[in-house]
Amino acid sequence: MDRCGLIRGGIFYDLAGHMIDQIVWLLGRPERVSSFMRSSTANPPGFVDNSLAVFEHGQALAFLDIAAMEARPMARRFEVYGTKGSAIMEPFEPAETLRLCLDEPRDGFPAGASILKLEDRPRYVAGLAAFVKDVRREKTPDRSLDHELHVQETLLRATGSLPG
Repeated sequence: MDRCGLIRGGIFYDLAGHMIDQIVWLLGRPERVSSFMRSSTANPPGFVDNSLAVFEHGQALAFLDIAAMEARPMARRFEVYGTKGSAIMEPFEPAETLRLCLDEPRDGFPAGASILKLEDRPRYVAGLAAFVKDVRREKTPDRSLDHELHVQETLLRATGSLPG
């Protein structure tokens, strides 16, 4: 907890885990984490409501920004850029479209930009059902325990609870 008795990292601690899960899944454990945790509105005083974390992975950078004071409708999206293409999902939740840009045709998708319509799925329902099957040993977990540990460690590194 921080000096105000609030959870260290504020809104970032609350919401970033889901995104860090995807970053670690795509790129692995970051070599270094740098972050900026700010209280921009002072409501409540000392609460981190404006945040940015940068995750360094070999030849890749990932960054995650979360702000509690963002006006509606939220502009949240998930973006991935690489040497062979990019993908932008916007809005992130509820998922509506994915803009896929490829340097050449791949996996049935053409070169250039394509807009794919996405089916919005209820949050957490499928994940909870998979977790129950994991606990009952009815299936192999989707992610390893090492992955889960790296996600939680990365979240703590980003919020300043562990060294970056």
